[in-house]
Amino acid sequence: MKNRWLAALIILFIGVSTTKAQSLDWKIGLMGFADNREYKSSVQIPQSIFGTQFIPELGLRVDSIHTLGVGLNILHEFGSNEFLDRIDIQLYYRFTGELFNFTFGSFSKSEVFRNSPKALYYDSLLYFRPNVKGLLWTIKYGSLKQSVYLDWTSRKDDTTRETFIMGGFGEYSKNNIYIRNHIYMYHYAGAGIPIPSSHVRDNGVAYICLGLNAGSWLPIDSLSFSIGGIQSYERTRSVEDWNTPKGLLVEASAEYKGFGISNTLYIGEGHRLDWGDPFYRLKRYNRLDLYVTPMKFKNVSAKFGVSLHFAESRLNNQQQFFLHVHFGFRKKPNPLP
Repeated sequence: MKNRWLAALIILFIGVSTTKAQSLDWKIGLMGFADNREYKSSVQIPQSIFGTQFIPELGLRVDSIHTLGVGLNILHEFGSNEFLDRIDIQLYYRFTGELFNFTFGSFSKSEVFRNSPKALYYDSLLYFRPNVKGLLWTIKYGSLKQSVYLDWTSRKDDTTRETFIMGGFGEYSKNNIYIRNHIYMYHYAGAGIPIPSSHVRDNGVAYICLGLNAGSWLPIDSLSFSIGGIQSYERTRSVEDWNTPKGLLVEASAEYKGFGISNTLYIGEGHRLDWGDPFYRLKRYNRLDLYVTPMKFKNVSAKFGVSLHFAESRLNNQQQFFLHVHFGFRKKPNPLP
């Protein structure tokens, strides 16, 4: 039934786009990922994750401001016996203005993840939860950009608990110096039929950092440094009071002609963030990333990286490969009659 409704909607889009004031855009994307995690840690699970996402999308633009989008994110995991392991529907309205942008519906999560520390959002979430299902509102004023979002992650029924994330992120930059912030609260509520011995949980975080982009000072593509503080807020209602661990994040990265290096050092108390990288449950952790971009064309790019994780007096390693393919067509709307 869902597929029939989606097909009917696509046909409607094509029919409406033939009128003079609208145009139909299309784009097709593919993301291939290979993520091998050789972990020996009390907080991590050793595993290899391989797969491909196929992402076709149609967009109906009335003008440069209003867009309706419909599409799919189709996941196939290598080694799976299923032809399609997961299908996420993209269905959204987007307003693009001078002072603010607004998106409502089910749409790609990549914008929300941009510049977000892995302590807040684990990178593998994009493999299996690629969409925000809610809204994203971004205000733009000079050098300031601030966003708020709501992501409804689970709908309540008799046996399923209601969950959602409400948060925001932003940046102010001037003269190569920037200030960034990220904040969210994950609410883990109850099911329609009460589950014995279950309790509502709140799981949130606030992060702010001061950084410097120094790439223009040297003959390299990019160079940045940042230092920031992170504090999480965790409790299980009727069981424990608020737990508020805090810590310090120091990050540095550089890139030159497709070769890059980055390092993240965390020192502080352990966090129990449901959506964050489990390594940040430790009091001290360092991650060193080395990567190369062997292909970088207009529609195709590839990236291979090696990550070294220094934690619990051990060295863990991880290898990642990503392939991104994007093709599309965007036509200017015909003038109004």
